[in-house]
Amino acid sequence: MIAKPFDKIEVRDINDLVTSSVGEGRSIEYKALLPGTNDEDKREFLADVSSFANGGGGDIIYGITEVKGVPDGVPGVNIMDADAEILHLENLLRDGVDPRIPGILIKAIHGFPSGSVFIIRVPRSWLAPHVVKFKNWFRFFTRHNARKEQMNVVELRSAFALSDSLPDRMRKFRDERLGRISAGDVPVKLVSGPKLILHLMPVSAFSGLVAIPVKELPTLRPVNAGRWDSRFNIDGRVTFSAPNGAESRSYCQIFRSGCIECVYSDFVASQNGRNYIRSTAYEKNTLEAMKDYFGSLTESCIQPPLVLTASLLDAAGVYMYVNTFVTDYAGAPVDRSVLLLPDVLIEDYTLDIASLMRPIFDAVWNACGFEGSQNYDKEGKWAPKEYGR
Repeated sequence: MIAKPFDKIEVRDINDLVTSSVGEGRSIEYKALLPGTNDEDKREFLADVSSFANGGGGDIIYGITEVKGVPDGVPGVNIMDADAEILHLENLLRDGVDPRIPGILIKAIHGFPSGSVFIIRVPRSWLAPHVVKFKNWFRFFTRHNARKEQMNVVELRSAFALSDSLPDRMRKFRDERLGRISAGDVPVKLVSGPKLILHLMPVSAFSGLVAIPVKELPTLRPVNAGRWDSRFNIDGRVTFSAPNGAESRSYCQIFRSGCIECVYSDFVASQNGRNYIRSTAYEKNTLEAMKDYFGSLTESCIQPPLVLTASLLDAAGVYMYVNTFVTDYAGAPVDRSVLLLPDVLIEDYTLDIASLMRPIFDAVWNACGFEGSQNYDKEGKWAPKEYGR
């Protein structure tokens, strides 16, 4: 796979594959021509893409010639309508692979001697194994070294077992981390009070042995942190809002596996004997942090898909602040100490963050007696209200 965000790959990156003699492998394959219109070419295309999804993911690049797996030229492919060709490939994948492979990206890069180079980036799928189904032809494929091969019985059993266990493994990680946080076993000192906890968990962290060198882990700003510091620790890298050992409002721990834990403990205020969530401010701060994370992750080695989970700890008795008059509280207090909020699947870092976060925000408002977040307009766009807090 080209070690660069997909939307930033350009002509120079393709030419570098040839000048650097980057050979085919488990995560990259070269094709001189795009799939033809006959059934054999279509089956071959579906097998190629599904093998990457069932394996470790990677890039298939059309328009590069190779000799024994080593690229020796980039003539490109002469296609009159690149957009129509991309749509054709997307339709083939939609109809010929089951279940649908999420997160596939396709684009054409123009400017080569004979036309364009087409790149298909296939993520390692959280829905694997995927079967090619084409005119009564059903086959499962995966990648071994630089080749695709039909999956054997042992590989199929392992793939199905891994797919079935993936949600449980993610929940186990989240629950273990929540237990540690609740017990005060955290990497930095935190201010006391209710905590909003976000876990961003890449599928790759639970579907194989992943250990990212700490120097490659991105530095992620803690939620609502004007000043913040960072250090390496046994788990990976942690950033926190208060330097010099003071209590922090928030921290962000990124693990060697690529999992990310964000703890935000300064979103509740006290007045007139009641605790209330800063309804607009906490959503705004969380959205800003998530925007920063997506930007950093786009440049990192941590690729989608990811699952986002959100939880509230020590939240019993907390109200939602919705009025400019502090004596007027609508809704009801949260009725339990621990709230496990809806999970969100992130297939692409370019998705609208406010839309992704809405199920989580709505659930917090539900817990406080409201139908949903009042900071979204009728079109579903985040449009924050002014509540005086």
